[in-house]
Amino acid sequence: MHEELVSIDIGSTYTKGALFIRSEEGLHCVRRSITPTTQEDLSKGFGKVYTQLTGLPYEGEHRKDTRKAKETPRIRFSSSAKGGLRIAAVGLVPDLTLQIARLAAWSAGGKVVADSSYKLRSEQLASILKTSPDILLFTGGTDGGNEETVLWNAKQLASSPFQGTILYAGNAAIRGEILRILEGKRIVVAPNVMPRVGEIRIDETRQAIQRIFLDTIVEGKGLKHVQEFCGTEPVPTPAAVFDLVEAIGIHQEGWDRFCVIDLGGATTDVYSVGEAFWGEEGVVLKGIREPRVKRTVEGDLGIRVSATTLWETVQPFFPFLVRCIWNNSMTKGLPGLDTSTGTESTVFKEIPTEEEIHQYVEKVTLDTSYLPDSEREKKIDQFLVLSAVTIATLRHAGVLEETYTPAGRIFLQSGKDLRPVKAIIGSGGYLSLFDLGEPLRNLFHQVTMGVQESRERDEEGSLVHRGFSTSPRIHLVPKHPAYYRDASYIFPLLGNYAKEYPKEVSRLAIETLVPESRLELNQEVG
Repeated sequence: MHEELVSIDIGSTYTKGALFIRSEEGLHCVRRSITPTTQEDLSKGFGKVYTQLTGLPYEGEHRKDTRKAKETPRIRFSSSAKGGLRIAAVGLVPDLTLQIARLAAWSAGGKVVADSSYKLRSEQLASILKTSPDILLFTGGTDGGNEETVLWNAKQLASSPFQGTILYAGNAAIRGEILRILEGKRIVVAPNVMPRVGEIRIDETRQAIQRIFLDTIVEGKGLKHVQEFCGTEPVPTPAAVFDLVEAIGIHQEGWDRFCVIDLGGATTDVYSVGEAFWGEEGVVLKGIREPRVKRTVEGDLGIRVSATTLWETVQPFFPFLVRCIWNNSMTKGLPGLDTSTGTESTVFKEIPTEEEIHQYVEKVTLDTSYLPDSEREKKIDQFLVLSAVTIATLRHAGVLEETYTPAGRIFLQSGKDLRPVKAIIGSGGYLSLFDLGEPLRNLFHQVTMGVQESRERDEEGSLVHRGFSTSPRIHLVPKHPAYYRDASYIFPLLGNYAKEYPKEVSRLAIETLVPESRLELNQEVG
């Protein structure tokens, strides 16, 4: 057996690809290629990468090569060139159907840009429409359960100017009535995401979202030609990574509890593998039991396109982050902050000020390809990276809250427990290049001391960051993770074949990881 596999990912900034050989010995990478994405015609950048990988011409609408068909390499491709599928979630109870809807959207490779629970009011609907979602994921009620609120929300959507796709995955007992109310809208139906209380069913909804993604993105510039050339449909890039992460957790021994953090210019995505609830004594699960494989995406935590919103998020808690990041991991031996005032001491001048960070953020927002050209700017970049990763992980992880019952003190767990996670894999840009294990472990240790992010709704109903404060809540972030780098940024490319060859691609993914410098190459995770 000797099979050539081509994998290409069309990103919003770069189009990258790899040629793999699959044989009895396994899967190995022969060569890589990368070129700027050709936004005016996505097929041009794709064709350039394909030719560099294979030496064969790219003819656009269909494959024409001089070799026999059986010798033509198989091609799979992914794309996030549209910027990701924008999804608004409308559900019933925030901790139940709405949260399940978010999980379905995230796992499908979408980005949740707005959400609403209970009865959908006109001001909430207006706020949702301002975010220009591609899909409105409409859920609510168990099968045979709540009907009144779901029907109310359907009528609000029917009278709205929304022109995108409505995906209904709510109470199946009133599905026919929902379809009648929404007649004239573009509507797709999937099974209820929560047919019974506590039961999660998101696979069909995930598939429906991906189908809508394909119908939407393939109409992009030149992408239809790429599809015809390959003879296959694109996979949303985050969904390809999700499939790979899932395959690693199933097929690679010792990798049953880990996270992947994919940091980009616009978003920070977090993937986790492991049981969400461990059933320890004195802990009771509140809300749903989250899935073993989970993805979240934070659209306000990118380090270039979203640098302004990232800075707005971290600025209210700047003294804490400075103490955790710079004093402990970047400026060892220097005196720290005066924690009573949050001001810097005279010999702490090497630390950039808030104004310097603000100016740097403005610079990289205007020029998203900008790279720091001084040690001071490199410090600011690392500060932004560590801040984004920490906040994204906090949002991905669950919390414990202390409460008292007639039987005594207990802890209520909401969300997923990441404390037993053995390893964190950094992927994408900065995280692929640098060892961040020590500062991340230090930051996670600090946040377990009782720090929380406050997010409230503004007058228009949108969630906004209100700063950080101390809290009796315990954040369930990784306690002692090893750190690895996807140094060649190969995860999205391997993910394109994760459904077909899960064992081979997951093995190669692990073999290509670079451990942080304190680890030996053959050291087991955890």
